[in-house]
Amino acid sequence: MNKIIRKKGGYKKIISLTLSAALLLGLTGCGAQKAEETADTATEEEALLTQALSSQGAPSHSAETGKEETVYVMADASGGVEKIIVSDWLKNKDGDSTLQDASDLLDIENVKGYETFVSDGKNGLTWQADGADIYYQGSTEKQLPVSVKLTYKLDGKEVKPEEIAGKSGRVTIRMDYENKETRTVEVNGRKEEIHIPFAMLSGMLLPQDTFSNIEVTNGRLLSEGNNSIVVGIAFPGLKESLNWEELKKDLSKAEKKQVEEELAIPDYLEVSADAENFSLGMTMTIAMSDMLSDFSLTDSLDLEEMNDSMDDLQSASNELKDGTSDLKNGSAKLKEGTDSLAEGVGSLKDGAGSLKEGTGELYEKSGELDEGAAKLEEGASSLAEGADKLNSGASSLSDGAGSLKDGAHSLAEGTGSLVDGAGKLDAGAAALQEGIAGVNNGISALKTAMETGSGEQPPILGSSEAIAQNMGTLNEKVIAYFDTYEKDLAPVIQMIEEQMSHANGELETAQANLDAARSRSSQAQADLDAACQPSTEEVEVVTSRSVESVSGNDIVSVDTQTKEVATISADAVAGAVESYREAVREEAVYEAQVSAYSEQLNQLGEVYQVVQGLSSDAVQKATDIVTIKQYCAQLSAGTQALYAGLGQVDGGLTQLADQEKGVPALVAGANALKEGTAGAVSGARELNEGAKKLDSGAGTLKGGLDELKNGAATLSAGSGTLKTGTTQLKEGTAQLVEGTGKLDEGALTLTDGVDTLESGAHSLQEGALALDEGAGTLKDGMFRFDEEGISKLTDIFGDNTKTVTDRLKAVADSGKEYKTFTRLPEGMDGSVKFIIKTAEVKAGN
Repeated sequence: MNKIIRKKGGYKKIISLTLSAALLLGLTGCGAQKAEETADTATEEEALLTQALSSQGAPSHSAETGKEETVYVMADASGGVEKIIVSDWLKNKDGDSTLQDASDLLDIENVKGYETFVSDGKNGLTWQADGADIYYQGSTEKQLPVSVKLTYKLDGKEVKPEEIAGKSGRVTIRMDYENKETRTVEVNGRKEEIHIPFAMLSGMLLPQDTFSNIEVTNGRLLSEGNNSIVVGIAFPGLKESLNWEELKKDLSKAEKKQVEEELAIPDYLEVSADAENFSLGMTMTIAMSDMLSDFSLTDSLDLEEMNDSMDDLQSASNELKDGTSDLKNGSAKLKEGTDSLAEGVGSLKDGAGSLKEGTGELYEKSGELDEGAAKLEEGASSLAEGADKLNSGASSLSDGAGSLKDGAHSLAEGTGSLVDGAGKLDAGAAALQEGIAGVNNGISALKTAMETGSGEQPPILGSSEAIAQNMGTLNEKVIAYFDTYEKDLAPVIQMIEEQMSHANGELETAQANLDAARSRSSQAQADLDAACQPSTEEVEVVTSRSVESVSGNDIVSVDTQTKEVATISADAVAGAVESYREAVREEAVYEAQVSAYSEQLNQLGEVYQVVQGLSSDAVQKATDIVTIKQYCAQLSAGTQALYAGLGQVDGGLTQLADQEKGVPALVAGANALKEGTAGAVSGARELNEGAKKLDSGAGTLKGGLDELKNGAATLSAGSGTLKTGTTQLKEGTAQLVEGTGKLDEGALTLTDGVDTLESGAHSLQEGALALDEGAGTLKDGMFRFDEEGISKLTDIFGDNTKTVTDRLKAVADSGKEYKTFTRLPEGMDGSVKFIIKTAEVKAGN
């Protein structure tokens, strides 16, 4: 708790007890007036100072007509002028279309409308008002009539503003004022130079967490929340205008001391305090020239009327005594009532706080329920979409399996035909083997006959007919065998190769799609992991809120604190989940396709290996058949030529008996052909068995895919029903969240209202206490003023009273006549005040 020290006497009496009474009445009467709007947007600090200074006194501006002028002076922390902006208000009571004005401002700008003006080139302005008031502002480089100088001391040593910032210790802030504006007037027949009587009302805001043990000279200390407000008044140049030192020279030492103690005229403001980490916001000084003219006692004072005025003052003093007594009694009753009000508001605040906690928790949980319903709805939607796609894929797979089954069945039928053809080929090979054996036997017999002979004919002639017959038969069978082989085996091989090529192409496409789907699945997994990582951000939350009352106005103070909050974007997570689900579904579909086509290709490969073996053997057997046909042709030609020339028989028999080129080689080829056809029959049977298995497997696959298709259709229908239900659930939770939100907002409004009521009750309680204390002080002061002030008025100055009042009247009149800092057109009434703002003093500035 800061200790606040007020120097004895508060505002010192000015000039005389008469002037003191006048100032007391004048300041009290002006306390209810509001501060005029400033050109700039007021900060909270500026608003507090403006309100505090306005409550201490304000000039009597012109009422409904004329020109009101406010001069804003921006100064540095020491009071040095940096910028001057003048704001003027031309009042158009009668709604004239044009207004005559005069001004020496630069860069004049209409700030509240679009009305324009025309200048005569000699500071004369004509505004096109169209019935409206005119508000304008401009700048100037003229010398100000008054100035403020601020000096700073730290532990008794004078320092610069930037040197004291952030320091701790005993600090002193002094504001000295200079009045530069003078006039020559006539007082009691003599020409006298006097200063325009500017009253300088200054204020500064001292935060109680920085300043304590505050002492104020020529001012008073007000309390507002966590701040102390210093308000001081000074009359620079007034001592000189009243010839103060000349008046005191005829007084005794005791009287001079009494004057110094009780009748001092302040011309500076000084504040001393203990500071911790010194910083000072802006200071504000309002300078007005017509404050003394508001005091009714200076309007027509002369020596002859002094007694009447004193009688009136005595009567007014008695009435004030009675009024302050009544005020003290009423303030005591008000204090008792505010105590009861504060107690009741406290109970109401506890109940409102409990209600707010409950509604807050309900709102928070309803939000979590709504988020869960939203996720469930998203999942159901994704499931429905996936089920639809699965149903579509299952239908495609079922159709493909049907085509595979048809192809496998055709393959089985073809391999059956191949088995039949291979059997016929084997039978033909057996017959060929028997025929060649017969030819070989015939050649042996012919050779024997050729060697031994028999009967009447030569031996060759007996066998040549049988050889010719056998060779003709052999040649026919060889041709039939070769034609059967090419007719039955080649189409089967071509069909298997085409199916393998088609299956291999489909497998490559499915594998490429599977690789791409796996890549997308990995990326979607990474994106989902990243979306689930929380991020932090700083938010500013309100930690406390208070309302204080200063001069009848509520001042709101809010404390905030910055906190870090971890957040996860629901939209980003939902998007990542959807992408991941789609990628996984695609991967599953393509894996099923790769598996199906791989199995088909494996089965076709097994069949193709068997057929390929047959094909390799067939190439070799075809070569043997060609050779056999050649030999058969040679044998046939030989047997035919046998009749033409017996002379060639011996040579032909030699050739036929040759082991490499003759009939023995033909016998060996026929035997090998018989073995090959036997293998072909066996391979054809194995090929037929594989084709039957492929046909059976394709049928099983078709049945399974049909079941998958039916299941996918059921899943699609069920997921659609689930999606509808989750959508309805989400709508319900959204309505619940909205309702609990409104309930929570209402509870918060109630809590805020109770806080405001509590603050207002406390402020009322404090105000009632202060009013009670002030009423007591005012009562005591009025009794003291009545007992000591009035009786001392003429005792101190005696015959000089008229001189003092004449000078005071001349000074007040000069202040009343000072109506503008810039210019006024002839015949226009006006008023002016100066607002001087100094820069803040803070570390780092």
